[in-house]
Amino acid sequence: MSYQRKIHFLRLGVLVIVALAMIKYMQRGSRPQITQPVMVEKRSDFFWGEKAEDPVDPVIKDLPPEPQREEEIIPQPKTKKVAGKVALKDFSGIEMKLVHLDLKGAPPKVSYYEQIFPLLSKLGANGLLIEYEDMFPFTGELAILKSPYAYSEDDLKKILHLAETNNLEVVPLVQTFGHMEYALKHDKYKALREVDRYPNSLNPHNAETLPLVKMIFTQVLQKHPMSSWVHIGSDEVYHLGEGQDSKSWLNGNKGDLGKMFLDHLKNVVSFLHAEFPEKNQLMWDDMLRKLSTESIQGKSRSEREVDGAMTHCIQSDYGKDCSSSRYEKSGFTNIWFASAFKGASGPAQMWTPMDLHMKNHQEWKKVINSMSKFPKIHYSGIALTGWQRYDHYSVLCELLPVGIPSLAVCLKTLKYGQFTNEAKKDISHILGFSTINVEKNTW
Repeated sequence: MSYQRKIHFLRLGVLVIVALAMIKYMQRGSRPQITQPVMVEKRSDFFWGEKAEDPVDPVIKDLPPEPQREEEIIPQPKTKKVAGKVALKDFSGIEMKLVHLDLKGAPPKVSYYEQIFPLLSKLGANGLLIEYEDMFPFTGELAILKSPYAYSEDDLKKILHLAETNNLEVVPLVQTFGHMEYALKHDKYKALREVDRYPNSLNPHNAETLPLVKMIFTQVLQKHPMSSWVHIGSDEVYHLGEGQDSKSWLNGNKGDLGKMFLDHLKNVVSFLHAEFPEKNQLMWDDMLRKLSTESIQGKSRSEREVDGAMTHCIQSDYGKDCSSSRYEKSGFTNIWFASAFKGASGPAQMWTPMDLHMKNHQEWKKVINSMSKFPKIHYSGIALTGWQRYDHYSVLCELLPVGIPSLAVCLKTLKYGQFTNEAKKDISHILGFSTINVEKNTW
């Protein structure tokens, strides 16, 4: 191709480019095409969101009608009055099944209880073990203990009314020795720590320790006049004996750490017997496991008549090692067990392993069925624990709504002994599931 011809084509190309640019320039001011906007429904009625003005609950609406099933009717205690004023409930012949509500992390709204309490009752629960911690509406000198998001007094009244309406006995849990971070983290009570560096355990020798415990009990139990039990915690008293006051005490008491623990327990129980005689006491047993039966037998009868050492075993194979005989020999008149439906498989667990918890309850059912071998100690019930944090400062493990299917599986396993087809039908009927697979952890 000749040189002149190349120049011709080059000029032609430049002309085309300029023409296209001019066309683009002329069109830039034209209005853009308007497309139909996509309307996004505003949702403010989520579990943690603001309450909607006119909430609709599709779960309740879509559930099939619930037929009356005679076998699911749960016996209720009879109420009698002593001296014309103190109301006592007779739970003889009733095996309690308490669902643990651990409120020290992600506490539900009151509106959620309105939905969940009827469900718990249908599933076979007849009580609640409520661990308020800083969610209780403390007042006066104790107001510093409550969270900014704590329930109000009206909230608490509504929660207790909902529980009573659904035949759920409320057992408040008040820590009295360990797990006291919600109080000891404050400068006001820092001096009551067993070890200054750690806010978890109380110093049992400080003159202000017992008055604090008494004030907490008084405020909590005055708001629970209908409760027959109170749980005094007493588990995992870490660093006990490591404080300077405790070291001095141990030097003068032959290093008897068990006696130190039991002396504090005696003071707590004596106060409750004197001020709230209508309420029986429960306690976790992990600290008692470290003591000999002789040490426990050596205490007074009133100390041993804590209504039940609530044996706190959560491993799936722990049931075969639990110490009913040991507590019978120690003089306890009642014993409770504690399993877990969630929060026991890892401090940061997100999804509840139903198979693990089902097997845990299969083992516990075997232990419950064997209690006839121990005629001197009465099996009173079981608490299905649902931990939300392992302590006040820990991360959250799986939330309560995530654990509901596991709770259903555990309650039905306690009823039938195994996770039978009948148990599956019950759960599918109540929860509205088409199927549930505990091995694959799906529904």
